[in-house]
Amino acid sequence: MQRKCIILGLAILILGLAILIFGLIGCSSNNNHASKETQEAAADDSRETVTEKEEVSNDADQKAEEPEGNKADVKSQDADEELKEDMTDEKTLEADIETGTGEAETNGEEQEDAAFLSPTSTEYDIEKVEKHGEWAEISAEYPVFGTEEADKAIEMEAKKHFEEFETEFEENEKLLAEISYEGGESLYFWEPTVTDDYISFMFGHVMDFGGPHPYTYQYPFNYDLKNQRELSIQDFVKNESRLSNLGDLIYNKLENEGPELDMLEEATQPEWDNFQRFILMEDSIIFHYEHYELGPYAYGVFDVEVTFDELNEL
Repeated sequence: MQRKCIILGLAILILGLAILIFGLIGCSSNNNHASKETQEAAADDSRETVTEKEEVSNDADQKAEEPEGNKADVKSQDADEELKEDMTDEKTLEADIETGTGEAETNGEEQEDAAFLSPTSTEYDIEKVEKHGEWAEISAEYPVFGTEEADKAIEMEAKKHFEEFETEFEENEKLLAEISYEGGESLYFWEPTVTDDYISFMFGHVMDFGGPHPYTYQYPFNYDLKNQRELSIQDFVKNESRLSNLGDLIYNKLENEGPELDMLEEATQPEWDNFQRFILMEDSIIFHYEHYELGPYAYGVFDVEVTFDELNEL
């Protein structure tokens, strides 16, 4: 009986060892299988990474190659556009030359358009003559319209005043040096009115020699473009009777504007010299009265407009 128990215990022990051994073998197999799967997954990842790098590298190569092709395409497009623009410009230039509005070329040099579109163009250049001393300065500015006879007359008028400034230049230089004051005389002009019939503007003369205020005086310039001569009030008012009516009209227009009425009455007497300071607009005449003519300096200057219709009704 005791012997049977010993044999049974050994059998159980052997069975347990067998189970243990088989269990160990199964775990080892599972571990190997998992390790193999892990290695295969890692290999797949590695292959995917390499593929992605290759794709990125290929994209980079393509992008690196694209600019050269694009640049060539852009240059080609730009060249085509420039050629089209040049052809358009040439056609436009030919059309302009045929119509007389464009620029022509002679002996390889461009000839600029005339500075002025017509004798009645409102465009003009400005000429200036001047002289400078240590204390005194004189100058004269005048417009140039591109109309030969009118420009000559304007230049002569401006330089006449400048020459008058020059005769007193040395004396004024000494005077200004004594009081250490920089001053002088200048001639400028108002904005001109230009029509098919006339050019009209006012020269302005300013003198500044250190007094309480500069002294100003206006000189009208009215030029008949058709007859090539300067205009006067006699070209618009034909007799003294109408001149008297003009004086009454101006008096009535100005009497409520603040002048000294006795001075206004004297300035509007029917004498030709009383009405020579005027400029022409497109449909009217503006008569100008200087400082001191209709009152003290503080009263300022006076301008009164008379339309051509009103002149015709005098």
